[in-house]
Amino acid sequence: MNSDENTSCINDNDDNIIGILKAYFELFKPGVMSLAIMSGALGIIIAPEQISGLKLFWSLLCIILGAGASGAINMCLEIDIDSQMSRTSKRPLPMNKITKERGLEVAYYMAFFSVFFMALFVNVLSASLLFLTIFFYGYIYTLILKRRTIYNVVIGGISGAIPPLIGWASVMNSLSWASMSFFWIIFLWIPPHSWALALYKAKEYQKVSVPMMPVVKGRKFTIYQVVFYSILMIASTYLPYYFGLNGGIYLYVTTFSNLVWVYFTMKLMKNIVDKENHRSEKLFFVFSINYLFIVFFASMIDCFFR
Repeated sequence: MNSDENTSCINDNDDNIIGILKAYFELFKPGVMSLAIMSGALGIIIAPEQISGLKLFWSLLCIILGAGASGAINMCLEIDIDSQMSRTSKRPLPMNKITKERGLEVAYYMAFFSVFFMALFVNVLSASLLFLTIFFYGYIYTLILKRRTIYNVVIGGISGAIPPLIGWASVMNSLSWASMSFFWIIFLWIPPHSWALALYKAKEYQKVSVPMMPVVKGRKFTIYQVVFYSILMIASTYLPYYFGLNGGIYLYVTTFSNLVWVYFTMKLMKNIVDKENHRSEKLFFVFSINYLFIVFFASMIDCFFR
């Protein structure tokens, strides 16, 4: 074999390794992971006491592992749905880049070690909350709620809203009314965010028999629900200020962001009967992703400058 052939083999192997790593990274649902990591870190930052460097390391590592595990379990158990939807058909399992069995094996190891290390190196309360998050999202939401009720994303939102509590509990080893502030923000943000996506993917959800609200109740009812939960969410964003966790920076940035949210909600309302033009819900969905990160970042900056 000449040198050119050797080089070609090495490059092929490198590409294969990179492809495998990329597939596993996608398996962990990096979008969901990033939200869990940032909200968990936020819980640590807004807690009134300090955390040691070692505990900080273990807390963040375990949140990362737990978030990746729950995302992987969800993806492995939804392969029948993902393979039929355009938005998800390119994921690693439908594309046969990873087998369901291998994906679950990796997810279970990650879940076990995330909870075990959290209990061993941080505290049992934060480990219990982490276990609840993984179990609720991986099984209760994925296998039961998503397939059986139009309020799947409302009840299922509990799992997505727990990470700030995990971060807080890592520091305080307890929970309080103040610690629930960002739980409520995320919990009330998830329904309008998810329904905006469902509005322009309604036909696909109908095809795979997932009872998302636009499929069962229609566009008009869903948009009214988006407005209702948006009002509750906007009100909840002032809880961190009310409890003294954040000050002026958070208040001003969040208020401006809320006004933009209202603007996109009004555009959605104006397009309430048009089932063909999905521009308003797409814009709402994209902004809703950025909205939460803006609010979280404002809270973190506010804590650093107070």
